[in-house]
Amino acid sequence: MTRVIAFAAATLLWLHVPAALATTVLDLPVPELAKRSPTIIRGVVMGQKASWDAKHEHIVTRIKVRVDEVLRGNVKVKQQITIQQAGGEVGETGQHIEGAATFRLGEEVVLFLEPHRGTTGEHALVSLAASKFSVVRDNTGAHVQRDLSGLTFVKRDADGRLRPAPSAAEPNLSLADLQTSIREAVPAVRTGTRR
Repeated sequence: MTRVIAFAAATLLWLHVPAALATTVLDLPVPELAKRSPTIIRGVVMGQKASWDAKHEHIVTRIKVRVDEVLRGNVKVKQQITIQQAGGEVGETGQHIEGAATFRLGEEVVLFLEPHRGTTGEHALVSLAASKFSVVRDNTGAHVQRDLSGLTFVKRDADGRLRPAPSAAEPNLSLADLQTSIREAVPAVRTGTRR
């Protein structure tokens, strides 16, 4: 039986916001998320592997993503990049981070990334699962959606203090609308080409 170790250490902000088994992050609209993300790509998940860190204290998962479109940053189309995040399963031991993104082989995604601290050449999600949009294609076109389970959100009030953000349903957003929102937020950045 797999042992699951819940991590409270993954909490990005320590607040007195009541939330059972959740990680608290800033509620960032897409334009603000884009401005905080040095790299934004659309791509396809090619694989993932969990392993112990060098000290054998924590499990990390490395997700390989083929880049199909560069919306911001210095990666190249068709390049395979690595995203590292805390948690995963190795053997019979699992470590779970509330609010961490989940990835499926072959899944098309739009990711808001920053350099991973402590590694060279790897990336991290800027705001856990809030930085990952899954692309869903159907007969009405391409739409994006996020799985925000395990996350609670806060906003800054007029005095700069952090306050709980009201829960709101995710808007139904097309891939084209998301791409436009990103490009309008970071117009000085050259956008990449599509595959």
